[in-house]
Amino acid sequence: MVQINNGINTFLLDFYSIFTNNDPKTVDLAKKLLRNIFANETILKVFHDCRHDSLVIHEILGTCIVNIFDTSAVETLKNQLHRYKHANNQGLAKVAIADNNYVRTWGLNDVLKRYNASHGVNIHKDRFHSMWSKG
Repeated sequence: MVQINNGINTFLLDFYSIFTNNDPKTVDLAKKLLRNIFANETILKVFHDCRHDSLVIHEILGTCIVNIFDTSAVETLKNQLHRYKHANNQGLAKVAIADNNYVRTWGLNDVLKRYNASHGVNIHKDRFHSMWSKG
């Protein structure tokens, strides 16, 4: 699923449905649209933990995403800086830098819940994970 917002409207593209519909014209049109959006430097693309998404987009569309804001990377950096500041105040900064056990990539739901977001939390996440996970 890809969600696109132009400031007025929000569009949701279900790529699974588009690709399984066996309509080559629709698939080509969707690919061209997304290639133009992802390659456009003037359009900000907001992702949460875009590592896997960017690989899939590169594989399917043959393009790289430019001008990305990754909320997961920002949250991880914020937490690392907070941890370092706390350790530095206690004289443990060198230990904090050497200890990578505390580095955690926060899920989008975790971040939204942490800041008591009024919307955006995916209440169906566990159900989707059970559907798509192996095992």
